[in-house]
Amino acid sequence: GAIGIPGFPDPNAYREYLLPGIFVQTIVFAAATVAIGMCDDINKGIIDRFRSLPMSRSAVLIGRTLSEVVYNAGILVVLMLAGLAVGWTVHTDLVSFLAGVALLLAFAYAMAWLGVWLGVVVPTVEVAQQVSFTVLFPITFISGVFVPIYTMPDWLQPIAYWNPVTTLASSLRNLWG
Repeated sequence: GAIGIPGFPDPNAYREYLLPGIFVQTIVFAAATVAIGMCDDINKGIIDRFRSLPMSRSAVLIGRTLSEVVYNAGILVVLMLAGLAVGWTVHTDLVSFLAGVALLLAFAYAMAWLGVWLGVVVPTVEVAQQVSFTVLFPITFISGVFVPIYTMPDWLQPIAYWNPVTTLASSLRNLWG
């Protein structure tokens, strides 16, 4: 209730605005974990060991990305329970809620592949960490996650408008009322 959103009469509307954005931000930041883990696996020789086994070359990557989706699903459950504790609610039906969760998990899968790619192209875990956060922080902060885009400076609004993080957060807000 401390932050009001212009155009919304309810003084508690900010939590309804913020929480979907926080869910998206968490999914985006999880790509850094994948990048760091992938780079670490390559540097320790784990990937080379898997290559020597009679298995599909893509199995490791697909397994890593799918396990990341499961991991993110668990994180989303914790975040949503915390959101419920502070008064966040979904104002639509169960189908819309599940559609929003499915959208988040699909985005998590895409971000996991971005993390895999990043982990493969950088030489060390330290570089993976620095590059990940150098790229991911601006993507989330120059978006409509925390504030409505129309409250941003004019030159920043087009960037935030076309940001996929803004699009996903806005889609969740629409799906969840």
